[in-house]
Amino acid sequence: MAEVVGLISRHLGRALPRLRVPVPLALALARAGRALRIPRIAGAAESIEKLLQDDVFSIRLFEEATGFRARVPFDRGIAGEVDWYRTFQSGSPR
Repeated sequence: MAEVVGLISRHLGRALPRLRVPVPLALALARAGRALRIPRIAGAAESIEKLLQDDVFSIRLFEEATGFRARVPFDRGIAGEVDWYRTFQSGSPR
């Protein structure tokens, strides 16, 4: 997940926020916010936990199971999605 977020950030030309909060503290605060039902914090624990996971996916297994083979490298695909999103957000058709 961190790799995908980094790629999107790079293609948007924006730096990732550099918060220097220790992970255990961030998780504890987010979980407390969820337990206390503080709306702006309630979803933070799940988001933090997801970003910290090193999800490992095997493209080879996916290709074998589906027969699908990507024609565009992942990095270039992300760049194209960012470009599409910018165009869509501006209201200009491609």
